[in-house]
Amino acid sequence: YTVDQLDVFHSRATTLAGPGINANFDQGVYNEYIRLVALGVSPTTAASQAVSASNGVPFRAKATNENLSGKAGVQYDISHGSTAYATYARGYKGPAFNVYYNLTATGTNVIAPETSDSYEIGLKNTLLGGKLTLNLAAFYAKYKNF
Repeated sequence: YTVDQLDVFHSRATTLAGPGINANFDQGVYNEYIRLVALGVSPTTAASQAVSASNGVPFRAKATNENLSGKAGVQYDISHGSTAYATYARGYKGPAFNVYYNLTATGTNVIAPETSDSYEIGLKNTLLGGKLTLNLAAFYAKYKNF
């Protein structure tokens, strides 16, 4: 069982300008961006207009998530040299924030947690007095938010 709590804070104050360099980004810029988008301004335009609201307070956000993961399997010995098995596994990768130097308000959404459900069935065989090994397996995995 996993409980994740992520806290992020980010502030960029720069006097640099030019291609690939974004202006200041902080909580004031983010709040203004959210306000403008709620008023119907396009996200790209809102991101540019919100820069003037920079207040020096770091942008803060939080994400939490809980998940149950693990693996279970069964095995049956058919004979001395043959075994059949089946497994189920649930994988989990918690939520995240994509925080980088040129972060803008359009990139502040939390990255959703990822899960996978995987299944395997198989047969393991030792034949001809141990001179030949024949193993067969089939796998299936289903991913969510990959």
